[in-house]
Amino acid sequence: VHLLQKLVAGTSHKPVDPFEYCWDDEETFDFNQEGVIYLMHIPKTAACSLKYDLMSAAGAGKIFSQESCYSFGERCHASAVLTMLRNPRSHVLSQYYQCSTSIDWPVPKSMRTVPERFDDYVHGWAKWREAGNVSGTQSYWTDPFTCYCPVSLQTARYTCQDTGDLGYTNEFPEFLNVTEAVSNMMATEYLGIDEAYQESICLLRTKLTGALPAYCDCSNATAWGLFNGMKEQHGSEPHSLSDYSEAVIADIDAITFADRELYRAAVERFQGEVRDVEKQFGTKILCKDLTSVPTLRYVLAPLAD
Repeated sequence: VHLLQKLVAGTSHKPVDPFEYCWDDEETFDFNQEGVIYLMHIPKTAACSLKYDLMSAAGAGKIFSQESCYSFGERCHASAVLTMLRNPRSHVLSQYYQCSTSIDWPVPKSMRTVPERFDDYVHGWAKWREAGNVSGTQSYWTDPFTCYCPVSLQTARYTCQDTGDLGYTNEFPEFLNVTEAVSNMMATEYLGIDEAYQESICLLRTKLTGALPAYCDCSNATAWGLFNGMKEQHGSEPHSLSDYSEAVIADIDAITFADRELYRAAVERFQGEVRDVEKQFGTKILCKDLTSVPTLRYVLAPLAD
C-alpha cells in the first residue's frame, strides 16, 4: 500500500525510511502544479515528522521539503511556506546528537570531527561567534565540525539566501537581523511549534482542510490519545539538557541570542492562532500553558506578564 494511502486510510504508522519522505529533489518535483507548499526544513525541528503527518491534508505531492532558506519559497513560486520552530536550547543539543550519533547523518566525517563532549562543541561555537567567524557561505562539508552551524540556526534560515545548492550550501549574513526573521515568520502561512507538536498538527490540518481532527480535543483524554503521529528520531541517542551545567547552558544561550526572540514571537503567534481555531470549533486544543513549562520559562517568561 502506498505511503499516502496509509495516511488517508488512517492506519497506524510503521517505520519508514526518512529518505523516502523527509527531503525532495528540486529537479524532479513538479513546481508547476497549483498549491505547492514549501516546507522550510530547519534541521532538528521535527520537520520530517511534520511533513509525514500533513501529507494527506496538503494533497499528494504538494509539499516540497528541503533544508534551505525562507527565500527559496519565492524563488520556486510556492503558494505557501510551512515550517516548525523549536526551543533554542533543546534545538542546539539535538543538532549535536544528530551529527555525533545519528544512523542517517549523511556526512560520515562528522563522527570523527565532532567533539566527544557536547560541552566542547557548544563552547567552540560560542567562541567562534564571539570572534565573528560564523557568517558567509556555509555547508555541512565546510563547517568546522562537518555538522550544522547552531548559531541561531532558525533565525539564520529565515534570513539567509539560498545558493541553488539546496540543503547543502547557503549564504548567511554577517549580522542576524531578528526583525527581518520575525517579519518573515509572521508571513509564513503555516507555522508549528515543536513543544506543542500535536497541537500544531491540529492547527495546521485545520488550516489546510477546514476540518478539526477528532484527536484535537485536549479536554477529552480518550480523544486526545487517538493521535498517532510520526516520531522520527533518526537513530540519535537519547539526550537531556538536565545533564549539563549552567556554564554549558550559558554557552548555548550565547549562540542562540536571536533565536530566543524569534521563538518567543512564534509562540505568541501560535497561541493566538490556536485560540482562534478553538473559538471557531468550540473545542479546546491547547490545554497546557507553554509559558509555565519549566524548560521554556527562560525564553517565554515575558509572554506570561
